[in-house]
Amino acid sequence: MNYSEFANTDLGSTLNLLVALVEMLQQADVRYFQLVVAGALLLSAAMWWICSVFSNLWNKRYHLHLWHHLLCFFSAVITFFTTLIFFSIPYLQPFVEFSVNEWKRELAANGNLWNGAIDQSRKACEKLGIPQKNPGIVYVSYLGSDGKEINGMKAVSRIFANTILKDFFDTRPVLSLILWARGAEARPAMTESMVVYFEAHPGQIMDSQIVIDVGTGKIRESLARQIPKIVPYARGGLIVLFLLVQAIPFGLVAYSSYRDIKVVT
Repeated sequence: MNYSEFANTDLGSTLNLLVALVEMLQQADVRYFQLVVAGALLLSAAMWWICSVFSNLWNKRYHLHLWHHLLCFFSAVITFFTTLIFFSIPYLQPFVEFSVNEWKRELAANGNLWNGAIDQSRKACEKLGIPQKNPGIVYVSYLGSDGKEINGMKAVSRIFANTILKDFFDTRPVLSLILWARGAEARPAMTESMVVYFEAHPGQIMDSQIVIDVGTGKIRESLARQIPKIVPYARGGLIVLFLLVQAIPFGLVAYSSYRDIKVVT
């Protein structure tokens, strides 16, 4: 698996997100970032010390071995990175803005994606009775000989909305988790936004660039509404995860110390 393939996996996207958030913290305020790093180092050292001595509460004769020190080191490393991430989470909003802009450029350059959406749209319009003339172009309306207009705008907008959302879910799996809670609302909202736009700008041809602008704009808007709610939950989840991971080295050291107790008869 190459880097680009790994980056689009859930794990790769999560790691990229965390690294990007820490970088944004550093770039936003160097002095503040230095204070966060210094605090993370102090907390890590304190966690190392606590992990190495807490077993003396019930076994004062217990001495740590090499692998116990490695467990304490693991505890300190987890503490350091958790602290950095905790103070970087508020920069999720600018990261989302940057990521959506990058995705928008990728979306516009994905010819195969749009060719497939155009083919689906042309077939949908033909089923409605709207003739398709030049290949590669979607004609969304047709004025019949009886003067009655046939409009395929909703069908075409639905196809393009589904195409855009599927690509977002496939290429931005972590951000998709933020949008997922409102995914049922995002699809019809995006479709309606496209219909409203093209009704306000009448014409027979569907412009893919405008579709991208409308579609990505709706996703950006949905994410912007979710981010303020996500930050406190993300911090709370990070703390819970931190405690669960810390239970591994502390639990192993405690178990080893307990087994070392010699019963004097």
